[in-house]
Amino acid sequence: MAQNILTKILAAGDINGDTGLTEKIIEYASDTACDAIALTGNLTNPAQNTSDVAEIFKLLGKSGIPSYYIPGPHDTPLVAFLREAYNIELIFGSMHGVHGTFAFAPRHYLFAGMGGELVQDPKKEPPESGSIQYEAWQVEYLFKVLKEMKDYPMIFLFASQPKHRVASPEGSDELTQIINTHQPKLVIVRGEEYFERKLGSSLYICPGNASKGTAAIIDFQDRSSQQIVV
Repeated sequence: MAQNILTKILAAGDINGDTGLTEKIIEYASDTACDAIALTGNLTNPAQNTSDVAEIFKLLGKSGIPSYYIPGPHDTPLVAFLREAYNIELIFGSMHGVHGTFAFAPRHYLFAGMGGELVQDPKKEPPESGSIQYEAWQVEYLFKVLKEMKDYPMIFLFASQPKHRVASPEGSDELTQIINTHQPKLVIVRGEEYFERKLGSSLYICPGNASKGTAAIIDFQDRSSQQIVV
């Protein structure tokens, strides 16, 4: 793994509590000299809620590969997910939860993210359980600090998709506006199918569903990606 340089990122989503799959992702990242792992949520088995996320985090932490992650819609309850993230980050400095916040990566790159599902209707009340939801204004508010970080190249992680005419026509206009405001170098989102597109000045990538065998390696310097089988 390269030191102090962010060149390659392995991106994946929907591990769904599968420790064997997590080990495969770590092995693939190590074998291909990836400098970081980015996870776009749904790390836990929806039937078990967050009871298995501690083991997923432990495997990632022991690997020593810098890992950046957000919760997906079914990583509930959120407080339990965040508690496990907090605990693992006390032990392993390579672990970085970026739900509603940011963390620095090698060579002063910056990861920021927002997990859960974007609620399109602002009048819709979030459920007490079942999925993590948020409204667009929450992302805008939490990301306002990034205006002070504009000199750092940014990488955004979202569990919801912004609107894109080809790749995600049903996505969120508000997320697209946020991306256009901050102009991250790279946007990685959760989704079922792999794709690579441009969204404004940003490289826009969905690694696909890892539980169905799909992930991606992103060459950050060449601004390109490759679908992989895990």
